[in-house]
Amino acid sequence: REPFGARAPQKNDRVGLLVDMDRGTLEVMVNDVSQGVLTRELPKPAYFVVDMGWPMQRIEILPRTHWQVLSQNCLKFFHGLDGHQIGAKMLELFEEYDEDGQGTIDRVEFGNALASLHVHLTDGEMDELMSDVDTDGSGDIDFDEFAQMMYKVISGDKEDQPRRRNSFQHV
Repeated sequence: REPFGARAPQKNDRVGLLVDMDRGTLEVMVNDVSQGVLTRELPKPAYFVVDMGWPMQRIEILPRTHWQVLSQNCLKFFHGLDGHQIGAKMLELFEEYDEDGQGTIDRVEFGNALASLHVHLTDGEMDELMSDVDTDGSGDIDFDEFAQMMYKVISGDKEDQPRRRNSFQHV
């Protein structure tokens, strides 16, 4: 077991469990912030959240796609920012994920970025997502392609993982 976060749930906090069946982990969440991993030995292969409905103590199972997990985990970067600040934050994230400083995010860097956001894809899912995001077909994600994807993510679009090449267009 990993140590849990120092923050104990308070009245009206949203408490839940994030089950990542791809990685086999069960993670405790308070207000959508991880408090620690309970186990890494779950069977595979899907995401879902058990929402314990604090303080009403109801239990609800909410399915999550990779796209929804990415959206949920990216929103924390942009909460409370205006348009200019959002653009600056996107550039900051792009530069962080561009590990080699070449001005693009390659497949490995993109996988690392997604993993840091608790999104773990199979090779096939990664191929599909790279194809969707890399609209010019260069094999890498440039800043404009990254920004289009991030606008889609933070727009709150409930669409499942994109399946069409144009599904990341700015809304």
